Amino acid sequence: MTNGFCRSCGAARIAGDPFCGHCGAQIEPSVIEPAVANRTCPACQTLADLGETFCGACGTMLTPQDAQQATATAIPVTAPVAPVAVTPILAPPTTARLGNAQTKPKPVRTMGIIASFCIAATTIGMALQAYASYRVDTVRTVATGQGEIELANLLDGSGKTLFWLGFIGGAIFFILWEYRAYRNMANHGVQGLRYGHNQTIWPWFVPIFQLWRPLQVINDLWRGLYQISQKTDGSSGVTLNPQGGVPSLLGWWWALWVIGFQLASGHSSSSADGYYVLAFLAFVLAAVSAALAIIMIRKITALHDAVIYSREA
Repeated sequence: MTNGFCRSCGAARIAGDPFCGHCGAQIEPSVIEPAVANRTCPACQTLADLGETFCGACGTMLTPQDAQQATATAIPVTAPVAPVAVTPILAPPTTARLGNAQTKPKPVRTMGIIASFCIAATTIGMALQAYASYRVDTVRTVATGQGEIELANLLDGSGKTLFWLGFIGGAIFFILWEYRAYRNMANHGVQGLRYGHNQTIWPWFVPIFQLWRPLQVINDLWRGLYQISQKTDGSSGVTLNPQGGVPSLLGWWWALWVIGFQLASGHSSSSADGYYVLAFLAFVLAAVSAALAIIMIRKITALHDAVIYSREA
């Protein structure tokens, strides 16, 4: 198979040969391909094949110079270049975590709002039970009709239902709120925490521990968030000061909650005269504790959002 011609003598060459088979001249890597497959006879201007020695039309002898003249407008062909392997550059993952500080915080506001409504429902349920106890005691004293007794029983039953629904719902959402807020704080710069995340849950259900450990966790939650909020140098880390001050609101909330809950736990359908006084006292303590708990949830949630989400931005 021919591929062009020798630049020295004009003879056709074999494709791939490094030297001309007629004159021995070296063929350059970048060769010249003819623009046409024929050459022109100098006598009659008839096209002749490159391999012909004489013109087929007039018999004139064709010379190598004719072939060189016919390829004056040839197109240079560059030897093929080996392909270069391209290594793709991978973008860094956008969700890379640099320690705990990159953990996206989970929202706590919704949990806090639901917990607040459940706490309010619990307090209303206790109020209904206290009023029902008062009605029962009054009915027995003044010996009124059966209708009054039925109304008192209805109020007492409704109060118990509302109390337990609110109590169970409040316990679930309050603990979720506390757990998420504590975990977010731990993951965003507060070091030296005294309690693990699980201690926002199990102490509520363990006798003896439930009398003080939940308050200690809440106190540390307040301390940690408050310490972060006081940093103005832009750094991302504080060491918890367990002796740091906390609002008296937290202490009053817990004391009234423990006393009121103990009184509420002793509430029963006893028929003893004057029992409504105990129920009413439990309701008052629980109502004040519930109000303080709602205020506490709002304050800690606002502090949490201001600290955590401002640092995320």
